[in-house]
Amino acid sequence: MIKWYVSSKYPQLKFYSDFNNLSLIRRSVKIYWSSIGQSILTNSDLIIIFLALGSIGLKVSSLISLYMVVAINLRIIMTSLVTSFKEYFQSVIIKNGRLDWETYSNYEFYTYIVGVFSFLITSIMTPYIVTGIFAKIILHDVDTSGLSKNTIEFIIFSTPFSSLFGATTGLIVLLESKITLIHAKGMHRTIAKPLNIIAFSFFITSFITTLLLNRFISNVDSKISWVIIVFYGFKIFFLIVAYLYLWVFSWDKLVYNAKFNRIIPNLFFLFMSCFLIIAVLVSTYNSKIIRVDLNEKVPVDLTYILAGVILIFILSIFIFTFIFVYNLAFKNTSLFRWLFYSLPIIKRITKQKQEKAKQDLFKKENIKIDQLLLKQEDIFKAMYGFKDNKVIDQKEFEKYSKYKSKPKTYILTSNDINKDDTEY
Repeated sequence: MIKWYVSSKYPQLKFYSDFNNLSLIRRSVKIYWSSIGQSILTNSDLIIIFLALGSIGLKVSSLISLYMVVAINLRIIMTSLVTSFKEYFQSVIIKNGRLDWETYSNYEFYTYIVGVFSFLITSIMTPYIVTGIFAKIILHDVDTSGLSKNTIEFIIFSTPFSSLFGATTGLIVLLESKITLIHAKGMHRTIAKPLNIIAFSFFITSFITTLLLNRFISNVDSKISWVIIVFYGFKIFFLIVAYLYLWVFSWDKLVYNAKFNRIIPNLFFLFMSCFLIIAVLVSTYNSKIIRVDLNEKVPVDLTYILAGVILIFILSIFIFTFIFVYNLAFKNTSLFRWLFYSLPIIKRITKQKQEKAKQDLFKKENIKIDQLLLKQEDIFKAMYGFKDNKVIDQKEFEKYSKYKSKPKTYILTSNDINKDDTEY
């Protein structure tokens, strides 16, 4: 239609068939194969679950797709926070060849913060948003025949499913951060084959395992729940494997003078934040603090949404506390040491240790402090001509200490000489 409209509206334009540009075709094929592994790792959920569950898999995939409408849009927003640095890193790499260790470690710590908040928000708030938007569609419009109420609740707003999906969202954000650095370096072809191997291994193993579960579990509710849990378990595992590979590659190929001094603190922050979120999710599981009821006319009450927001806010305070402690302890060590040694108790203990060490040193070297002070006083008097019984007169003191003005020195230049004087 577009071609017909343009040819009728602009008859002067001529259309020719595309030429077979072999170089362009090869390049497009390489680009396709370099990105297929990343696509399989991030976006193969519906295909594998549908193929594994068979006839009922279409209904399950429909419910998961409604969940993904919200979750994937949230993931895109969080991913843009780490991929927006690509042009900056590209300019730095073009200028310097590689990144310095401080810049790399700071960016890695920043990506951990974004990944942790992706996990937090997706795990807690996504079920409320999905239920609030799509509850009526799920109950009346979507074909859920053959699916029990427990299955629908498990997929839409259960804590285990939202936690698994939130974990994959956070890992995908971390994976995208490493891919951003590697693309800025222009080495995306180098990682294409290993990522494809990891992605196809994930596809085959997760598909075969979920297919066997569908075959040997007779209960429909248990079958669907276990297939989803096992699939996302495999996805989390292979995302971690892919991230570790990209981390080692970045550490080796993208950084000058790579060290280990910031690796453990960064990982400690990541693990502590994730452990805190998981502990809160486990403690609120099957509680009345956070719940959704499909039997109600309005499945999501405002009070429960506010409870979720407050919970995210409280966890955010703890996470920002971790960030503050991290900055003091590892990024600004001089400030941290100054604050630590300025504490009154620490200051007193340090002073006592210094005095004790000084006394021990004097005893070891057979130095008597009293005699040393007397000798220092005698040496000082001998150097400056002081005598014990002499009383210094005020006039004599002022004679040596009073400010004496130096005579001014004038320099004559040729401009200061009169014209009459130049004749002689």
